[in-house]
This record gives sequence, C-alpha cells and structure tokens, in this order.
Amino acid sequence: MSLERISEFIRTISNGLLNVSEATILQFSRTAAENIDLRPFENDLLNGAVMHTDDTPVRTTQRPASGTGVLETAKHTTFNAYVRTYSNSKTTILTANAHKDAEELKRDNILPRYFGTVSHDHEAKFY
Repeated sequence: MSLERISEFIRTISNGLLNVSEATILQFSRTAAENIDLRPFENDLLNGAVMHTDDTPVRTTQRPASGTGVLETAKHTTFNAYVRTYSNSKTTILTANAHKDAEELKRDNILPRYFGTVSHDHEAKFY
C-alpha cells in the first residue's frame, strides 16, 4: 500500500485529526521492523514436522541490494523482486529478496537450519 494511501487512511479514520506525513509512516515502519522479535516464529517453523516454502515474484521500484542490507532504487523502470514464504499450519514468515537464488535462501537463514520435511515446487535451490 502506498504511503500516500496509508496517510489518507489515518486522516480519514481520525476525521482529519491526524495528518501523518509519509516520512513519519516510514519511521513508524522502520521502528516496528527493528523491534519485532522473529525468534518465536522462527522457532515454531524450525520445530514443526513440515514447512512449506515458495517464491512469489513482484514488481517494485525498490529492492534489497544483494548482500548489502540497503535498498536500491530503480530509475525510470521497475525491478523484479521476490517475496519468499515460509509457513506451517500456525506460522508464516515472509522475506523480501532481490533474486530468486540459493544465496538469498541462505541469507534468510531459515531453511539451512531446518531438518524436517519441506514442501516446495521442486526448484533446485530448495534441495
């Protein structure tokens, strides 16, 4: 959802009382992302008997630059990027990936630590 639409939504539900800037929304998002502890969710996935995983392609104007931890921005075009899903019956973790390769899978560091049954679409990197 665009930052503009989020700002408009907050303004609408507060009857115009709150006019939140796009920069404030970005800061809220960064603060939340930095403070979410994914360990309980990862532990649930890693201790389950079966984990499902798949990649979904998306078009975006920004994506994580491989191996750098920073975002790269497209100029006059869009990037292919991928949202990888790791899930079981109770838990889902989504990761953003610049590429659909084994290096990104290692960077996520979920499947390399998993010893149960993996349900996937038979891409070589999942083996």
